[in-house]
Amino acid sequence: MEIQFIILIFLILLGLIDLSIGVANDAVNFTNSAIGSRVAKFRTIMIVAGLGVLLGVLYSGGMMEIARKGVFNPAYFKFEEVMVILLSAMVADVILLDFYNTYGLPTSTTVSIISDLLGAALGVAVYKIVQTTGNFAELGNYINVAKVTSIFISIIVSIIFAFVFGFLVQYIARIIFSFNYKPKMKYFGAMFGSIAFIFMSYFVLIKGLKNAPFVTKDTITFINNNILYLMGISFVFLTVIFQLIISLFKYDILKFVVLFGTFALAMSFAANDLVNFVGVPLAGLDAYNIAHAADNPFGILMGELGNSTLKPHFLFLLLAGAIMFATLFFSKKARTVTKTEISLGRQSEGYERFQSNALARGLVSISIIIIDFLKRITPESIQIFIRKQFDTNDFNSEVDENGERSSFDIVRATVILAISSALISLGTAFKLPLSTTYITFIAAMSAALPDKAWGRESAVYRVSGVITVVGGWFMTALFAVIIAFLIALFLINTGSVGVFISMGVLIALFWRSNVLHKSRAKKSEEMEKVYVFNSKEMNSNYYQELLSQIANYLHKNMNTMSQSLDRLIHNDVLKLRKIRYESRDTSKELSVLSINMVNLLNVPDERMDEFMNYSTKIMSNLQNLADRIQLLTEQNYYYVANSHTQMSDEQVVEIETIITELNKLSDNIIDVINNVAQYEEAEIDEKIGNFKKLVEQYNKIQLERVKVSPKPIKRNLLYFTILSDVDLIADNTKSLYKSLRKVFKKITKEK
Repeated sequence: MEIQFIILIFLILLGLIDLSIGVANDAVNFTNSAIGSRVAKFRTIMIVAGLGVLLGVLYSGGMMEIARKGVFNPAYFKFEEVMVILLSAMVADVILLDFYNTYGLPTSTTVSIISDLLGAALGVAVYKIVQTTGNFAELGNYINVAKVTSIFISIIVSIIFAFVFGFLVQYIARIIFSFNYKPKMKYFGAMFGSIAFIFMSYFVLIKGLKNAPFVTKDTITFINNNILYLMGISFVFLTVIFQLIISLFKYDILKFVVLFGTFALAMSFAANDLVNFVGVPLAGLDAYNIAHAADNPFGILMGELGNSTLKPHFLFLLLAGAIMFATLFFSKKARTVTKTEISLGRQSEGYERFQSNALARGLVSISIIIIDFLKRITPESIQIFIRKQFDTNDFNSEVDENGERSSFDIVRATVILAISSALISLGTAFKLPLSTTYITFIAAMSAALPDKAWGRESAVYRVSGVITVVGGWFMTALFAVIIAFLIALFLINTGSVGVFISMGVLIALFWRSNVLHKSRAKKSEEMEKVYVFNSKEMNSNYYQELLSQIANYLHKNMNTMSQSLDRLIHNDVLKLRKIRYESRDTSKELSVLSINMVNLLNVPDERMDEFMNYSTKIMSNLQNLADRIQLLTEQNYYYVANSHTQMSDEQVVEIETIITELNKLSDNIIDVINNVAQYEEAEIDEKIGNFKKLVEQYNKIQLERVKVSPKPIKRNLLYFTILSDVDLIADNTKSLYKSLRKVFKKITKEK
């Protein structure tokens, strides 16, 4: 039993780790509405959510059966086989969820753990069948096919419901309140708030009570028999109370409703999703106790593990709730996942975290065609009314204590929480482990649609983000099954040695992912620090700040080009691939710079008039520069990756000279931009001209070489392309410098 006891210890440790990792991905879903609408301080939101989590663990007892018998049939597995299944599932779950957290992608801990258990059980079942009968038709005996099918069907149905109801309810709410909702709150706010409050309370506090260990059957029966009466009384009572609060204290009652919804959804999450994190370790503890009490622990089948009378100890649930509470406050990866979901649903335009793809472009084009058709068949009077109610110019973002603006208003936050809380709690009542992530994410995205959050300027990027997230959901199930299946086969064939190897590999992967996440988070923070003009008050040097950003952007691009050429002549394919990705990341910063330039149009400062006159040309120059350098890094990478002939010695010497001169030219231009007063002393035109003459000279030399020896053709064509690229980049840089120089003259004269 020694190795089984060690496995049990590992299961408990992995359960604690999985709690932190899983909550970092999943639990942020019930805080996003409150954070996105800025209804309270961040600390207040976290405390409210944490209290909901602590209370919610009391409701989760009935859900623990999923881990013990919901996926596999324990009566067909021996004790040691069950322990292998559970350990394989936990190792796979930690690996998978940590990967998603590292890249800031929300996924489903429910689908993950169910798929992990399914894959692990399949692995052990396949091993048993191969070792015995060889009849794979027996797999149906080992797997609880009906339960697994019902779980996945319920998840798919809940997603559909979340999308439909999220869209419809938000559309109706916006028709009633419009974006300028505050004047109408004194008339309809109390009713809207009470309906949402009761909607949340009914499913969370009443339906959820069915699984609470401290509620008697008589109480549940009384509530169910008088539910309409109780809801009616509650509606009248709450409407009166809310109306008094609105009238007497001028308080926005929806703030309270959103905070309550955060609490309710957090409680629902803990009740429904706690099994995803501690269900497997607790199942392992139950299996160990059952085997320990038997005369022959390794010979008995674990049918008793499916006994519904097994209940988790209260202290285990309370400890789990405390860890989840702490994770909400301290997990940096949770913040990364939160940013992903909020950014996809925010009302305003800005820096987009995702790039467009062909599928997103197709979906957006089809949607535009449908919308245009609906407009043609809708009477003009109705269109005028709808346009008035959905006029996004009336959207006024809230500002929190840190100067951060809300991503959407409190009306949408209320709808998201009401729909999400209701669907998840309904699943809990029927002991169906619905995906909190899927429901809240889809509800948030569908509620953003009628709000025109996905306008023409941002729709294709937001849709791409949603496709990326949803695609990741499907991959979650597939990867979880495959990873757990392979781990189970490895463990059952290697025994105790495999257990320790798997733990070592897991630790290494976990350490690596944390290093990677810190690196990605740092890059993301640096990117978003550039986007400053909407989040803080500008001072007298705001124009210089923007020029510094342009200089920094130019420096990054020039440095990328120099590195790419240098690694090309050294045939370094690994570094070229890295530079290629860095070039793509750098090009994304251009959207930030463009947004900042546009935002400066509203700045009441005459010194910026000249800058604005040249802003379009500046943006065009920067875009051309980014495109050309990205193409250069792509062609250099693929040339070396395809193992083509290396550059000749003469070409290497010439490219090294180009790199040196290019770096000098880049430093000169950047120095001019950063030191406005020195612009008259700079001889940039002459230096750019000399550089172009050098490129032209090398081009003539290359032509002479080709006449003598035209092969290898691909190498010669690449070199011609490089010379053409750097020549065009020099022209583009000259045009950029001239536009900025005119701005320098205007600003320095007025200073």
